[in-house]
Amino acid sequence: MSRLAGGLLVGGCLLAACVPDVRAQREEPGWVDLTRSEFVEPNLGEKLDGILAKYEESGLSGTIVVGWGGLIVLHKGYGLADRETGRANGAATLFPIGPLTRQFTAAAILRLSGEGRLDLDDPIAEHLGPFPAPKDTVTIRHLLAGTSGLVREPAAVLRGEREAFLRAVREAEIAFPPGTETAPSPVEAILLAAIVETASGTTFESYLRDSLFAPAGLHATGFPGDSIAVESPPATAYRAGGSLLPTLARFPPPRHTLSLFRFLYAGNQDDLEPVPSRSYDWSIRGAGGIVSTAGDLFRWQMALRGEKILNGAEKAAFAGSGDQPAYGWTVEETRRGTPRLVAGGRGAGIESAVVVYENYLRYVPKDLVIVFAGNNDLGWGRAVWMTLEDVVYGEDYSVPLAVVSILIMLIVIGGASRQRKGRRVRILGRPRPPRPNPFG
Repeated sequence: MSRLAGGLLVGGCLLAACVPDVRAQREEPGWVDLTRSEFVEPNLGEKLDGILAKYEESGLSGTIVVGWGGLIVLHKGYGLADRETGRANGAATLFPIGPLTRQFTAAAILRLSGEGRLDLDDPIAEHLGPFPAPKDTVTIRHLLAGTSGLVREPAAVLRGEREAFLRAVREAEIAFPPGTETAPSPVEAILLAAIVETASGTTFESYLRDSLFAPAGLHATGFPGDSIAVESPPATAYRAGGSLLPTLARFPPPRHTLSLFRFLYAGNQDDLEPVPSRSYDWSIRGAGGIVSTAGDLFRWQMALRGEKILNGAEKAAFAGSGDQPAYGWTVEETRRGTPRLVAGGRGAGIESAVVVYENYLRYVPKDLVIVFAGNNDLGWGRAVWMTLEDVVYGEDYSVPLAVVSILIMLIVIGGASRQRKGRRVRILGRPRPPRPNPFG
């Protein structure tokens, strides 16, 4: 579909007062006309939205994009961006993306490699100054693959100033000899950000804006303090300590019946507390700190399909192949025996994920991309994209009424048996403190 045709289609739909059909250009997979308004496609999109609405009742909070075969079937917010003011999550909501930042850091390194400004097998000492043995043998490739073993206790070396951070890494106890084990650490991503600066001759933020964000068309992606984050404050992060409910939601019976049990686990949302904003410095740079929208994160994945960001060799390294690990991704296998690439993770009160199926390096007719950006740590991310994966690929199934009845009976009996005079104990999630008895 050409841009002219796409424009006529969108214009026609607007005249007809309907939601625009948002498609990726087949001949230019890096271009996506993802609107800032919410969008739910009839049929499949409505089915996905119905399931996510049940999850929303149980604490799901964030914005989700589902792209299927080049078509956006769902782009919608759920829950509240700010529980105090009642501001809802939506298509334009900014989220701190936490660990998903590492994917941009890895892409920056690979792009610099393609530009000839560094080699992945360079010892990090060539870019960051001398390191004591055996740390002097750690290479950029080790940092990308999570095999450096530089620091046994990562939290102990995180510092606000660059030189203080580097000094702490040099002096820290090593976890294992470089290249002998795999244990990704935020320290490695922060070191990569420092290497981006020395190799590019500019700041980490400037290089990402000019070499990644701009060519990918990410107009709602940046860093704390940027105009986008000032004009449109990101969603507030909320911490609750986790819940078992998202784990149960990965299985079909509870997935279809969550709304029936809401009275038993509504306390998960009662416990949510706002997380204070974290300073953006060298204790986080490269490993976190980026703010973005779910739409921009989807647009980023589409840009990676073309040549705007990474060339063919760089993309192959990014996604991994054969014995070569992926950089910025975890490679898993679906129940169908096909690859699933997952990026992101959970932080303090936030969760983000990009999940890609079928063929990462080029567009294919039945390609599935799921983006989740959330603002609490209840753990809904994996439950969300596993559910959406099942439904899109036709692996969802109805639940016999007998199973539902038995499940309801077990949960109700279990809940009743755990009631104690003067206090309530949660059976799905962490225990709640005793509440005062209003009757003495």
